[in-house]
Amino acid sequence: MKDGHQRLIIAIIVAMVLFGFVVVVLDRKNIGLVISQANWHLVLPALLFTAISFFALTYSFMLVSRAFGIPIKSGELLKIGFISIALGNMLSLPAAPEYALRLLLMKHRGANTRDILAASIFHSYLTSMVLLSLFPIGTLTLTLKGGLPSPLIFVTFATICTVVIVTGTTIMFAPGFRGVLLHGLNSIWHTVTRRNLGQQIVVFNDSLTYGIDIIRSHTYLLLSLIGLIALDWAATLAALLFCFRSVGAIVPLGTLLTGFSGGVIIGFVSFIPGGLGIQEGSMTTIYTILGINLEQSLLAVVIFRLVCYFLPFALSLLFYRRLLQKSGGTPSEPN
Repeated sequence: MKDGHQRLIIAIIVAMVLFGFVVVVLDRKNIGLVISQANWHLVLPALLFTAISFFALTYSFMLVSRAFGIPIKSGELLKIGFISIALGNMLSLPAAPEYALRLLLMKHRGANTRDILAASIFHSYLTSMVLLSLFPIGTLTLTLKGGLPSPLIFVTFATICTVVIVTGTTIMFAPGFRGVLLHGLNSIWHTVTRRNLGQQIVVFNDSLTYGIDIIRSHTYLLLSLIGLIALDWAATLAALLFCFRSVGAIVPLGTLLTGFSGGVIIGFVSFIPGGLGIQEGSMTTIYTILGINLEQSLLAVVIFRLVCYFLPFALSLLFYRRLLQKSGGTPSEPN
């Protein structure tokens, strides 16, 4: 039974990895274009900042997981965090690939489903809220400098981002409100499927509340998470900045923030696997509207995808074999 379960895990993970390769193959023309035109000396700093970004994001995932009581060694959490984040970035689907991979690998190491999901959702909340805040900040910066074309469109999108931030924060930090919302979703689910998830929802909500309370009660942990998430996005933006420098473009801070966050958000909500064409097209369009040369914008965005998405995904493949070998073994004990 255990062998069959392990084979199922391996099959699912292999399918995810192969899908990632499909994304790479479909984007091969853009990759070839970049290789021939980029100044690779200026791409090297982008690689360094990408490494810093992944370290900060992976380490923050490990800290959140430990706060939620997940009994897995820190080293294992770092590896699982890295490969799941790399896969999630590559496929650009809302949480599904990285959550599924974490469930497959972490349950065999002593963690339960509710804690894995609760920790992953809280970590996604932290990263998403910072991303969403970048667009209003960028829009405000451009507005103050008088460099914002089509202000109605940008301000409307910034307002939507702000509303989502406020709503998401309310849901995350108000257990009573979150409980009512989850109860409503369960009622809808029961109406459609005739299945009641009431008990599971209560347990999940309690687990989420427990982890958040632990983090809020430890000021150092909370500040560390905020600092790591901020470092992640700052390093990612620095990587993008050097991608623009590699094609000879100088991008002001407000423009950099607005184009990056807008493109990533649009690519994310498009629900197209890998965000193929959507993220690149959205970022290129926004940067062009904000005054950056079209060809330079396209090349920089494609270099950014190669450096921050494709290369980390390729590196993550080195960790799969060892993690899979342990998937059928004894769960790890806490440190």
